[in-house]
Amino acid sequence: MRPSDLLPSPPADTRVEVLRASELNQMPVRELPNATTAKTAYRGGRRITELGDFRIEPGPDVDEWFESADETVIYVIEGSLHVDFKDRPRATLHAGDVMFHSAWVQTRWRLASESPARVVLVAAGG
Repeated sequence: MRPSDLLPSPPADTRVEVLRASELNQMPVRELPNATTAKTAYRGGRRITELGDFRIEPGPDVDEWFESADETVIYVIEGSLHVDFKDRPRATLHAGDVMFHSAWVQTRWRLASESPARVVLVAAGG
């Protein structure tokens, strides 16, 4: 018996969606030189609602607090990142680290080293 034999059958209405890199816009998070940029795909009304690929350069930090109505996963691909919280101690993430947090948690990101960081964010609703 294979492990997949223990899983339920997939629903009949499964589908695949592909978003090509050329369909995504690279945008600054703030209007500052060397601002953090994000390439983001949104899918309203589905389980995964947001996927963002962020590049954070040395220089002015994103000084705004963000929150999402969905559970969020942060994966650091390269570099190091401080994640500030309004109601708990700061967490520092390094390349390969993953952080999950529930909806409505207010966070602010800050570069934790002199080199750029690349971070993937996934927000998933219930």
